[in-house]
This record gives sequence, structure tokens and C-alpha cells, in this order.
Amino acid sequence: MGRRILKALLYFLVLLLIFSICLIVPLDRSPYQEFIFYDQMTQRLDSLEREYSSSVVGDSLMVGFAKVSITPNDTIPLAGYGARDPKKFDQILDSVFVRAVVLDNGLNRIAILSADLLIIHPEVMSGFHQKISEMGWGRNDVFLGATHTHSSIGGWAAGIAGKLFSGKFNQATQDLIIDQMVEAIKQASEGLTPAAMTHVRNEMGVHVKNRLIKDGDEDSWMRNVLIQSKYGIATLSVFSAHATCFTSKSRALSGDFPSYYHSKLVEDSLINFSIYLAGAVGSMKPFAEGLKESEKAKKIGSALAEQVSLLSRIGVVDKNRMDLTAYRLKVPLRPPQAKISENLAMRPWLFRAMFGSYDAEISILKLGNTLMVGLPCDFSGELSVPLYNYASERGLNLIITSFNGGYIGYVTKDDWYDMAKYETRTMNWYGPDSGTYFSEIVKRIIDITVQ
Repeated sequence: MGRRILKALLYFLVLLLIFSICLIVPLDRSPYQEFIFYDQMTQRLDSLEREYSSSVVGDSLMVGFAKVSITPNDTIPLAGYGARDPKKFDQILDSVFVRAVVLDNGLNRIAILSADLLIIHPEVMSGFHQKISEMGWGRNDVFLGATHTHSSIGGWAAGIAGKLFSGKFNQATQDLIIDQMVEAIKQASEGLTPAAMTHVRNEMGVHVKNRLIKDGDEDSWMRNVLIQSKYGIATLSVFSAHATCFTSKSRALSGDFPSYYHSKLVEDSLINFSIYLAGAVGSMKPFAEGLKESEKAKKIGSALAEQVSLLSRIGVVDKNRMDLTAYRLKVPLRPPQAKISENLAMRPWLFRAMFGSYDAEISILKLGNTLMVGLPCDFSGELSVPLYNYASERGLNLIITSFNGGYIGYVTKDDWYDMAKYETRTMNWYGPDSGTYFSEIVKRIIDITVQ
């Protein structure tokens, strides 16, 4: 009897060893500069520098706007929290939309599009680009973003990870999002009108806190582009707080505080259109002391709107002739390292089987002396602060956004990589030095576009 138990234990240990060898690998902490992907990225940035031209100032700037609904007719899952159970929404607090701005200076035509979604999933982006190409739009021509609400529609991603974060996949939902994104571009392209543009910012540190490190750095500024046309003033706004006022316990469909921001803002007669994109939301949480759920969302949304409304009263003084250029730049990465402990990670093939295999890209949009950089991740607000300072010293108004149509998890400050927390262990898939790597890339883009 004892021999049988010993034999069974031996078999179990052998199977466990085989299982571990097949599925788990030691964490590779080699510096990113030692990998071939770093040389490839350097070559791509060199190519961008050769190609980039800051002398594409065209005729008077023309602008168009559009907003279309993606609010579903049927009850479907909400995206944002793996712990939300059940995931289907049980009420609609506010409708959710896709918003688009089309800019045309006679030489280039660029669109900025944001959806009231957790992210723009790569499969959604792929279907969107396929349809938009039939209308004469290239991949470089659309700057994508999301509000990152954790209470909007899900079901847009197949696979294990897609089901965990956005519920059971529904092709009809994915098609709805793609079709409405295309429709927003179509509508915004119609009836373009002359416009002028300026960049303004407002400090909103009272409503954003570092959720990873107590007393850590915070990206506390809301950044805005005000656009003046014959219809009034439109705003494009970016803020770093996560849209997580509604927790995993809520099953209400909502755009979170960005929706309340839009609603409050359009009450001001000077504002006729608004679009919001999530900024460097990694490690940044929304804050409104003593408030929860809808009251918290209303407080933050209203506070942001009040500040932007005040800024709009100053007026738009910039010229209406400016350079307008856009690029999407592929970013090679080290093999994924989804950690299961401090020094062990699942093998790359297993990660790709669960999460899919997609290219990562950086979006670049230059509007006069304003530079928008869209990243395929939850980019940390701690990382964005030195980048904003770096750009400002070079005379650029930098705006960093997340969720540009790709998704590679969290990119956080390298100092915190070994912390046993959600952002740094569970969701930091391309560390240990992805924060420094992406910061280096953004700095190089700043240097290129400041020419």
C-alpha cells in the first residue's frame, strides 16, 4: 500500500514538473536595450524623423463634429470588472456614444474619435480600419481613444480574457460599435466649417489621486483643445483619472464621470460639442471626498465641466492656419511576461492563447504646437508628468492618451514592478522596464516633432 502511494506521488510530481516546464518560465530581467526589438524601434524612429515634416501648413483649418449612440436595445454584459457577476446591466443611467472630430487644413485630413468604452479593442480597430479604408481613410488618418468607463457595453472581444473583462462575446455588439464609429466619421466629415484652435489646461488635482503609491506623483492637469467655429466652441479634453466611480457591484450602464462632464458642459451656451479621451490613467484614481457611485461621478464630471466652461470664456486666439500631421508607429516589444509570482511568468504562447496576438502601435497627431500621443495601454500618470515637463521645455503642448486601438496591459513606473499589486503584477505584461522604454520613445517623438 505504501509503495502504491509513493508511486502515485512520484507520478504526480513528474506531471507537475512537466506542467511547470510547459506553462511557466523564469522572468527575464535583461535590459530592453539588449534585445533586437530595441534596435528595430530605434530604426523606426530614425525613419519617422527622416519622413516627418513640420512644414505642412495648409489653408484655413476646417472642422466638423459628430456624436452617434452605441446604447444597445437589448440588455448585454458590461465591460470593466472581472469580478462583476452577473455582468449584464440592469438599468441605463445614461446613454453611451461615439464622438468624432474631423480636421482638414487643405493638405491633410485627420479624425479624432473617442468611444464611451473600456478600450478600443484590436479586433474592433481592425474592423473599423477595414471599413473606413473604403471611404478613403488610411490607418494614419484616425486618432483613436476611449473614455475608459468601466460601466459601458461589453461583449466586443472573443477569447478567455475577452470574456473575463467584457462578458460573453457577441458579434452583433462588435458590429454595432464598428458601424457607429464609421458613421461618426461620416457625419463629422459633412459640412466642414472654418475654425481656429488653441490649447489650454486646468489643474484638477483635487479629483485625482495616486492609487498605487501613497503620496506618489499624480498627473493632476486636465488638458484641452478649444475649437472655435461659426457654431460656437467645441472642446477636446483629456484627464488622467480612471473612470471607475461605479464599482464592480454596480450593474448600471453609464459613461461614468465623462458622461456627466459632457452633460454639464453643453449646458453652457458657449460650448456646442465636446469629446473626451482618457489620459495617462495608470495608477490614477478618481476622487471626490465622501461620495460614491453616481454622486461621485456627478461631482467630478461637473467640476471638470465648470473649469473648462470658464476657460472657454477666454476665447480662442490661435491662428486658423497650422501644420496637421498624423502617424501610427508600430512598437516592437519583448516577449510577454504575464507574472504569476515575483520571478515566474506564464510562457508567451500561453499568454497569446488567452489574450490574443496583436501589434502594438503609437498614435501621433501634431496640431500646430500641440502634440497628441496615443498609447496602447493603461499608461501611468506617474510616467506622464516628466514627459509633460520635457515637452513644455521644448515649446510643445503635449497630450498623452491611452487605449489607441491596441492593448498591452499596464505600463507603470519601473521602480514598482515587483510590487504584488494588480497594476504591477497581474497587468504589467511587458516589464520589467516597459515604463522606461515607452518614456524613451515618447521623448524621441517629442524631439522629432519639435523641429
